[in-house]
Amino acid sequence: MLGLSKHAVKGLNRVIRKPTLYCANHRLTFDYSRPTAYLRHPGLGISLFRGYPGASSSSFNQQSKRLLSIDSKNDREYLNARCTTISPPSQTGQHNANDGSFINSLLSNLLVETTQKVSKVHLCHENGIQPRDLRSLDTDMRDLPASILVRSESILFCTPNIRAIIKADKLIMLEPLATDDEPRSNDPEASVIVQNVVSDIQHLGSRIHTSQQNDTTVPFEFIVLESLLSQEVHHLSQTSSELTGRVNALLSSMSSQDVISTAHMQEMIEVKDANEIFLRAATSVRDAIAEVLSEPDDMRRMYLTGLRAGRLREYGDDDEVELLLETYLKYSTSLTLTASRNLQRLNSASQHLTLLLSSTRNRLLHLEIRLEIAMLAMSAGALPAAIFGMNLVSHLEDHPWAFWEVTAGIGMIAFVATQIGRYGLRRARRVKMEQAGLLAGSNDKIPHAPRQPHI
Repeated sequence: MLGLSKHAVKGLNRVIRKPTLYCANHRLTFDYSRPTAYLRHPGLGISLFRGYPGASSSSFNQQSKRLLSIDSKNDREYLNARCTTISPPSQTGQHNANDGSFINSLLSNLLVETTQKVSKVHLCHENGIQPRDLRSLDTDMRDLPASILVRSESILFCTPNIRAIIKADKLIMLEPLATDDEPRSNDPEASVIVQNVVSDIQHLGSRIHTSQQNDTTVPFEFIVLESLLSQEVHHLSQTSSELTGRVNALLSSMSSQDVISTAHMQEMIEVKDANEIFLRAATSVRDAIAEVLSEPDDMRRMYLTGLRAGRLREYGDDDEVELLLETYLKYSTSLTLTASRNLQRLNSASQHLTLLLSSTRNRLLHLEIRLEIAMLAMSAGALPAAIFGMNLVSHLEDHPWAFWEVTAGIGMIAFVATQIGRYGLRRARRVKMEQAGLLAGSNDKIPHAPRQPHI
């Protein structure tokens, strides 16, 4: 087993891309092609780094899979994710000091390394995490709840859109690999996330460094944590804006038309499902941040730079991370309230639509009952006419008023049948209303207080 682990680590080292300096003045664009990926500079037009051809052969030649297979040994040993490591380039001698030079090196350039597949054993040993922690980092499982787990040497960041490992000196981002049906060129989402995170790290580091008035500097792990939270909240905010626009357009269209079409009902179902999914995602992020805030020991251990130097924070000396988490807790709570409000509006519109449909159905049923009563009256009047139509001798033909008397009798029969039908309709409606009143109210009678005997 140890020999296999060493072989996996050596194979992993062969697929790590060449380290690249990500300067603050450079804008990098990611171009994907099968089987290698190139990172090009827009001004120079040259390749900054590229994957080795051997990365797509040998032990890493198997196709990526979304569903884990027990029969596949590759799924047990390797994580099906693209691993991107972001770190300052020169950190020798700076592990025990988080001073201005560390921030300056962060601002000047960043080192970006990419691996198409990563060994699970290597990932656990390098970052001080347990194998069970890999469940929260598995990119194949999209429906996992958000979590921020604090470990001895790292912070595990798991949200619906970002999976990452934060350390005192680097950031490891895990992104899903392209499926067999999706070519690499059609999967730019990962590169966009990496570029945005790197840009945020540089921007936040520059802002914190320029506004620093004393010798105290913000640790690298907090800059990275704020960058990841910012990206997640920004993505959720965009989704919230899109869903709010769809809800407003749908309700406005429904209120401006007299007839609700099937397309409106289908759109309402789709928008409601999308809002429910978004509400679960926003609530998950909010609960993850709130859970960390409720654990003072976790907030103390989030100072990874201090822990590496052997300095553990005292209880209550965690204002930096607490203020950071409180800020994004407010943002996530606002997004959750917006999603809840949109769902409430959709539920109200759905209830109103249900009442309209019920009212229309009741009117149609009432019209049908009236037509049935009219048909009953006509049938009752047609019975005497059918009897006289048999042409039997009744000696009424000689009577001068026989025709008018029979006609009046038929009309009277039809009138009586109509009144009987209307009475039955009123009776049924009254019974229905009484039953509805009993169901809406309480069947339990309030017992009267016993009378006090007179002394």
